[in-house]
Amino acid sequence: MHKQNKGFTLIEIIIVLVVIAIIAAISIPLTIGYINKAKNSKALSECSDVVQASQSVAIELFGQNKLSNNNILMQTEYKNKIIELSESSGNLVNVTLDITNGTILTLSYLSSDLITVNYKYDNNPKYTIYNITVFSAPDYNIQAEKLLIQYDILSEYSQRDKQTQALQKEFLKENNNEYPKLYSQNKI
Repeated sequence: MHKQNKGFTLIEIIIVLVVIAIIAAISIPLTIGYINKAKNSKALSECSDVVQASQSVAIELFGQNKLSNNNILMQTEYKNKIIELSESSGNLVNVTLDITNGTILTLSYLSSDLITVNYKYDNNPKYTIYNITVFSAPDYNIQAEKLLIQYDILSEYSQRDKQTQALQKEFLKENNNEYPKLYSQNKI
């Protein structure tokens, strides 16, 4: 007699699924931990680059006798120059310096992964990572826009907004730059 194989039994399938679930339960947290460590390392590296770029700009301003206050680097012109020099994708949140010698004293950097890294100059410069981010209103708007772009939400809405504005302009052109008046008719 020859026994026919009809496939897997229900118990065999359940055992395989349980084994897969156990492997996933072990590996997913480890993977998330590695991803978070990588993001933190990237944020630290970017902040270090931003500190070096800030120091370069501060020394340049010091040499030109333009260091008038300790947060001059937060002016848009210098802030943009620092981000460009550092080649980072985040945002410079705050920077203070010693105007007597151009040394960066403190700096806060917000990475593109929304990790805040603070730098403090002492005898031994120190970097501190904060995964919980507190935004000022302008920084919040910048980060909200980045997230919307990242998840392709902003592009969809801005595209609709552009289309709506274009339609409104054409409509106004056709109606002598006036919106038509709306009338209601009462039927008896």
